[in-house]
Amino acid sequence: MKKNSKKKGFTLIELIAVIAILGILAIVIVPNVKGYTHKARNSTVVSDSKVVVNAIDAYNSDAENPIEDNVVVGDITKSNSGYSTLVGSSGTIKKWPASIATSTLTVQNLRDIADGILKEGTGYKVSTSGVVTITK
Repeated sequence: MKKNSKKKGFTLIELIAVIAILGILAIVIVPNVKGYTHKARNSTVVSDSKVVVNAIDAYNSDAENPIEDNVVVGDITKSNSGYSTLVGSSGTIKKWPASIATSTLTVQNLRDIADGILKEGTGYKVSTSGVVTITK
């Protein structure tokens, strides 16, 4: 009787080829993913800036003491569970992420970011944690 002595499994060359292909794919894909996360963070900053500007404009439309454009946003907010709430004499009007509210951005800086006047990289930068700083 003959025994089937053929072993099942992959050869070393097949394993090396698969590892090489996975390495090449990783080299191509990883930089693209990093670019997408950076763009997403930047889009979030622009969107959050629009929310804050709209909240301030809504507050200013009814306020006796409107918030001026040279006011630092961090000075008119208070922290609350990872979010900051714009507080005026009439109470809470809008919430947004604390990364904008705790920074040294002025209301005018946020207007410029929201309107596209300040661009990421040339007018402001976003850290990996999402904190915005003006680079002018």
